[in-house]
Amino acid sequence: MPVNRKRRPKPKSSIEERQVDELTLHPGHKIYPEPTEHEIAQLAGDMKGRGLQHPIEITPDGVIIAGQRRWLAMKKLGRSTTRCRVRYDLAEKGPHAVSEHLLADNLFRRQLSELQQARVYRELLKNSKDHPVPPGRERRDLVAAFFGRSGRKMSRLVRILETPLAVQNAYEAGKLNQVTAESVAGLLPAQQKVIAAAIDAGECPYAAIAKFIPRVASKSTKPTRQKSPANMADALRAAIAATAELIKASEGNDVGLDAPQRKLLADIIERMQEMLRRGGGA
Repeated sequence: MPVNRKRRPKPKSSIEERQVDELTLHPGHKIYPEPTEHEIAQLAGDMKGRGLQHPIEITPDGVIIAGQRRWLAMKKLGRSTTRCRVRYDLAEKGPHAVSEHLLADNLFRRQLSELQQARVYRELLKNSKDHPVPPGRERRDLVAAFFGRSGRKMSRLVRILETPLAVQNAYEAGKLNQVTAESVAGLLPAQQKVIAAAIDAGECPYAAIAKFIPRVASKSTKPTRQKSPANMADALRAAIAATAELIKASEGNDVGLDAPQRKLLADIIERMQEMLRRGGGA
C-alpha cells in the first residue's frame, strides 16, 4: 500500500542567505526620500561592529520590501551575501499585499513630512480598492486613520501633490499655507509653470500665485533666500520661457487671458529680460 504522507505547509517566511548584488528595490521605495551618504555611512559603521541586527525583508524572487538602508550599507561594506527574511506569505497573497507591507513598514519607521505622508496615503488608497469597506464608512477615512488624520485632510494634501515641485517645497518650508498651495492645482499647466519659474527665481510664493488667483495676497514678510547670479539667470530664463508659452497659448484661446492680461505678461517678460541684461546674463 502507498504511504499516505502529509504535505508540509509552505513556511510563512524563512531566513536565507542571498547574494547582495542579486537583490533589487521594490518600486514603492521611490515615494520616500533617498537615504543620504552620511546615513548609509553611519549604518555601515554600526553594522561593521555589531553585524546585521535585523534581516532584510524580501520576496522569494529577491525584491526588497523592507531594509533599503541595510542593503545599501551592506554594499558599502563590500559584503557579497546577507541574511534575508523571505516573505513567502506576502508573495502568495499578491502584489497588493507586498506593497501594503512596504508602505506600512516605512510609515511607522520614518518621520515623514505632511506631503511624504500624502504620497504614502495615495498609494495605500490605491492598493485598498479591493478591500471591503464597512457600511457607513468611507474608504479614505479608514486609510487616513493610519496617519491620525481625516480622509478630507489627507485628500487636500494629495491635492498639493498635483502642483509643481516649487509650490510643494514652498508649502513644506512654511512659506505657503495649505489653502493657497492647493489652489494652484486648479490652474492650467501653463499658469503653473509661470508660478514655479517665479518661485524658483526667488519671488515670494504668494506674489507669484496672486498673478493668477487675485484673492491671494502677498503675505510673506520674510526675505527669500538669495540665489547665486548664475542660478538667478537660469531661473529668469525659465520664467521668460514659461511666460512666453502662456501668452502663446492664450492667443489660441487655450488659456483664459484677455488682451490687457497678455500685455501685462509681455511687460513682465520685458522687465525680466532687462534684469538679465543688467546682470550680464543675456
